[in-house]
Amino acid sequence: MPENDEFLCPKCGNCVNEEDDFCPHCGSVFAEGVFCEKHRRAEAAGVCIVCGTPCCDECGAAVDGLFLCNHHSEYEIFKGMVKVCGTHDEGEAEFAGSRLSDAGLHPALFHLRVPRHISRPEYVPYRDGEDFNASEIKVMVPCDEVETAEKILNSPTPPDSPPGTP
Repeated sequence: MPENDEFLCPKCGNCVNEEDDFCPHCGSVFAEGVFCEKHRRAEAAGVCIVCGTPCCDECGAAVDGLFLCNHHSEYEIFKGMVKVCGTHDEGEAEFAGSRLSDAGLHPALFHLRVPRHISRPEYVPYRDGEDFNASEIKVMVPCDEVETAEKILNSPTPPDSPPGTP
């Protein structure tokens, strides 16, 4: 239930602070006078849930109910988590996750599993030593941590780390 200074987003149903101009969960704009960052005269159709950029319909769009700018529209998103790294190497995935954790971020490792009784794959948490059927291990972080996570993973690997790790 929302607290006194919160309400439910009419689009996604998540709790949002009353003073928020947009929903950080789905990118819906609540306030009037929010304009596209690139096209300053165009009203924002939404705010990118990854970078927080207000965008018009030309600069962004809703993807599976989540508003993303054109730059982030191809990102893989699952339950508020965004894929920042993918690998088939368990050690590499665990090392990337530990680098992000050490930096104070909140990574989670997932892989896809296709259950026998269900025709479509589903995300399941990756566990060390578990048979993951050689599917990609996805290192994911909350939407608001993506840009920091990318900087960390794209920065030089510390000298004492294993070769070939992110």
